[in-house]
Amino acid sequence: MLLMTKNNGFSLIELVIVIAIMAIATSIGTISFNAWQTKYKVEAQTREIFNDLNQARANAFQQKKAHRVIFLPGSYVMKSYSSESEARNSGRTLISKPALTFGLTKKSGSSLTDAVNDSVEYDTRGFANDNFTLIVNPYTAGSVVNCIVISATRVNLGKINGTTCEFR
Repeated sequence: MLLMTKNNGFSLIELVIVIAIMAIATSIGTISFNAWQTKYKVEAQTREIFNDLNQARANAFQQKKAHRVIFLPGSYVMKSYSSESEARNSGRTLISKPALTFGLTKKSGSSLTDAVNDSVEYDTRGFANDNFTLIVNPYTAGSVVNCIVISATRVNLGKINGTTCEFR
């Protein structure tokens, strides 16, 4: 004799369990995606600043004009000067990045507030005036690059490790 069973679909409990599993998997995927996206944006912003600094250096020695990049916590400006005696607060603006996605700080962790001391000035030979380390925050995002070291003769990308920017 054949046993007859009635299969009318899924029970409510089975349906709730499947929906709960799907919700958990979606939330984990969203968290991972957001972390990956933040990491990518930090790297992109760091590379953009790096490229602008190298452009300022190249412009300085090619045009034989001083160039300056002034950093603030959420922005930076690149300026060109017609002569060595031109006032620091004047100059022709070449690039202005008024609203960066991620904030900038110094290697020491202090904020960028002083337009004179928180800037990089390239002379007519393309040499920087001071050593300077710039960090793009959040530096804990796991980015491959998140800091820039400016020395007299070079600009290097790196990853912050404790208090040191290790070159990449």
